[in-house]
Amino acid sequence: MTQYNEDEDEFDFKEILQLLGKHKIKLFIVTLFFTLLAAIYAYLEPDIYQATTSIEIKKVKTEISAKEILNKAMSSENVNENTEVKILKSRSLIARAIRYIDFTHKYYVKYRLKKYELYKASPFEVDLDKGLGLTFYIYPLNKTSYKLKVEGTDKDSKESWKIEKEYLYGVHVKEKYFEYTLKLKEESTLNKDAVYQFIVLDKIKAIQEIQKNLVVNTTKAESSIYDISYKDSLSIRAYEFTNALANTYLQQGIEEKTKEASNILSFIDEQLARINIKLQKSEENFETFKNTSSMKNIGRKTKDIFDKVSNYENKLEELKIKEEMLNSLYKHIQEENNFEDISTVGLNLGSTNLPMLIQKLQEAQIKRNILLSEYTSAHSAVKKQLKNISQLKKVISTTIKTLKKRVSMKKVLLEKTINNYSESIETLSKKEKIYGKLNRDFIVNEKIYSYLLEKRATTAIAKASTVNTSRIIDTAIIPDKPIKPNRLVIVLIGFLAGLILGMVWVLLKEFMSNYIKDEAYIRKHSKLTFFRTIPYIKNETKGIKVFESPKSSFAESFRSLRSDLHFIIKKENCLLITVTSTIGGEGKTTIATNLAASISLTGKKTIILYMDMRKQTVHKMFNLPNTEGMSTLLSGNSSLDDVIQKSEYENFDMIFAGKIPPNPSEMIESEKMDEVIYELKKRYDYVIFDTPPIGIVSDATMLMQKSDISFYILRVNVSKKEYLENVKRMIELHNIKNFGLLFNGLKIDNNTYGYCEE
Repeated sequence: MTQYNEDEDEFDFKEILQLLGKHKIKLFIVTLFFTLLAAIYAYLEPDIYQATTSIEIKKVKTEISAKEILNKAMSSENVNENTEVKILKSRSLIARAIRYIDFTHKYYVKYRLKKYELYKASPFEVDLDKGLGLTFYIYPLNKTSYKLKVEGTDKDSKESWKIEKEYLYGVHVKEKYFEYTLKLKEESTLNKDAVYQFIVLDKIKAIQEIQKNLVVNTTKAESSIYDISYKDSLSIRAYEFTNALANTYLQQGIEEKTKEASNILSFIDEQLARINIKLQKSEENFETFKNTSSMKNIGRKTKDIFDKVSNYENKLEELKIKEEMLNSLYKHIQEENNFEDISTVGLNLGSTNLPMLIQKLQEAQIKRNILLSEYTSAHSAVKKQLKNISQLKKVISTTIKTLKKRVSMKKVLLEKTINNYSESIETLSKKEKIYGKLNRDFIVNEKIYSYLLEKRATTAIAKASTVNTSRIIDTAIIPDKPIKPNRLVIVLIGFLAGLILGMVWVLLKEFMSNYIKDEAYIRKHSKLTFFRTIPYIKNETKGIKVFESPKSSFAESFRSLRSDLHFIIKKENCLLITVTSTIGGEGKTTIATNLAASISLTGKKTIILYMDMRKQTVHKMFNLPNTEGMSTLLSGNSSLDDVIQKSEYENFDMIFAGKIPPNPSEMIESEKMDEVIYELKKRYDYVIFDTPPIGIVSDATMLMQKSDISFYILRVNVSKKEYLENVKRMIELHNIKNFGLLFNGLKIDNNTYGYCEE
C-alpha cells in the first residue's frame, strides 16, 4: 500500500531505461531491421575508386602596370587559378581526352542482386545505330542466341512501349525505336544465371557524367600545382582517364602555341614563292642583258648609286611586307571572334605593347568561353568579359593604326629618296641605266628572298623549340582500394539509426499513449492510495485461480491484499468490500472473486454478491443456475436463503445477479438492499460486492457509500489515463471513504515486470 508523492516535473532517467527494457524485443527487432537494410545497401553499393594526377602549370610572365598590380592585390579571386581549373573541366578538353577511352558504351552484369560494370571485360560489344540512352537487358540462352528486354517512352505520343524478343548474336537488329548489332567476343563466356545489360550514351551526356566525378584543385593557395582526381567504379578507367586528361591538357597548350607560328610560316611561304619567281626572272633578265650587250660591269660611281637605290628599295619591300602583316592583323581583330591564333612574330614591333595587349585579349577570350560553358550570354559575368574584350579590341586596333601610320611615313621617305636617286640615274647612258635597273632588281629580290628565308628559319626554329612550360609531376597509378563505400561505417550508421529510431518510437508510443502501462504512472499521477499490482493470468474467466494455483504469483498477490485489509480496517464484525472499475474488461469480477476466495481460505465466512444485474454471465463460470439472484431477492420474489448458493469450497458462498430487472439502480437504492446487507452482516465475516462499471452506471457509488472499503480496478493497456482524474472527482463528489486502487494484468517474466498485451 503506497501513497502518492508528487514530483511531476522531475526527469526520471531510470523510468526511461525501464521503459526501454520492457520493450527490448521491439527495440531489438527495429535495430536489426535497420542494420540489415544498411548491410544490404552496403553490399549493393558499387566500389568507387579515385585516381589522381598532379601537374604543374606555369604561366609566362609578362610586364604589368602598377595599376594592374594594385587591381590584382585588391581582387579576392585568383583568375588564373579558376581559369585553369575550368579549362581542365571543360567539355572540349574532356572530349579530346576520351577519344581513346570508351565512356559512351556501358556494359553491366547483374549477378546475385549486385550489378557490376564490365568495361573491357565485357563478353560482347555493340554497334548502335539508333537508341541512345535506352537500357538493353540481355538474357543469354545459348552460344548463338539471347533474349532481349527493353522498354521506353515514345517521344511523340508519350506512350510507353516494351519489346521482349529472342535474337542471334552478330545479326543486325532493327526495330522501330532502336537498331544495333550485338557481337560476341572470341573466347568469351556468358553466365546463364546472370543478366547482362548495356547502354550507349550520347557523347555530351557521357562528358556531363565525367564532369560530375572530376575534381581539380590546387594543393594550397597560390600554388601552381594542380591535382586532377577522377572517381569511377572501375579503377583502370579512373587511372586511364586522369593520365589522358593531363596529357591532353599539355598537348593542347603546345598546339595553341605552335598554331601562331604555323600561320606565320604559311604567310612567309606564300611570300617566298612569289619572290622566288621574281628572283629567278630578274636573274635571267640580268644575265641575258650582260651576254647580249657585252657589258660586264659599270663604273664605281654608277655602282654606288645603284647599290644605294637597291638598299632603299629593299627596305621599302620590307615595309610593304610589314604593312601587309599589319593589315592582316587589323582585319583579324575587326572581323574575327577567335583570337587564339593571332601572333606578332616577325613584325619587329620594338618597344610597343601590342604583344602584351594581344596576350590579354587571348586570355579574355578563353575566360569568356569558359563562362559561356556555364552561363548564358545574358549573365553579368559574361557581359563584363565581353565588355573587356571589346575595350581590348579598340586599344589594339588603335595601336595597329598608329604602327601602320609610322610604316606609311617611312615608305613615303624611302620613296622620295629613291626618286631623288632616280634623277641621277637618268643622266647615265641607256646601257648603264638598263644594266643598273636589271642588276638592282636582282639584288633587291635576292635580299628580300634572303630576308624571308631568315624570318622563316627563325619562325620554324621557334615552332620546333616550342615546349609547354607546364609538366606532369606525378602520373596516376591504378588504385588498389576503393575510397567508398565504407561498408563498416554504413552498417554502423544503420545500427545506430535503428537503435535511435527504435528508442524514439518506443518512447513516443509510451508517452503519447492514452492507456496506463504500469504502476509507476499511477503512483506519479494520482494522490489516491495504491494497494497492489495483480499479475496477469491467462484464461482468467475459467475457474478460481487462488484455489487452482495457490503457489502462483497471482495467488500470492491476493494473500498480500488480504493482509493489507487487517491493517486498514480495524473492525471485529463483518467487513463490507466493494470492487468496481470504469468499464468492462478491466478484471473487476476476477479480482472480486479471487479476493473472496483468498479470504475464505483463512476460515472467514465470505460471500460475494454479483451486483451487475444487467449482465448475466458470471454463473456460467461456476456451472450454477441463475434463475434466482439479487434481482428476485430485491424485488421480493425470493428469500435470502433462496438466492445464496454454496460453492464447492468451504466458507465461500455467492449470490448471482438473477434475471435482468427493469430498474436495477432503484433496487440497489431501496430499503430492501439495506435489509439484505444487514442480514448478511450477521451471517458472514466478509461481504464483497462485485458492482457494475461506474463509468457506465451509478450503481457502484451507492454500494461504495455503504462499504467499509472500496477497490477501484485499473488494467494494463485497457484503462485510460483520464480514468484517474474521473475517479478522483467521483470520490470527492460522493464523499467515499477508504478508497484504494488495484492495478491488474501486469505480466511477470523472470521477476521483471513487462507489459501485458491484450
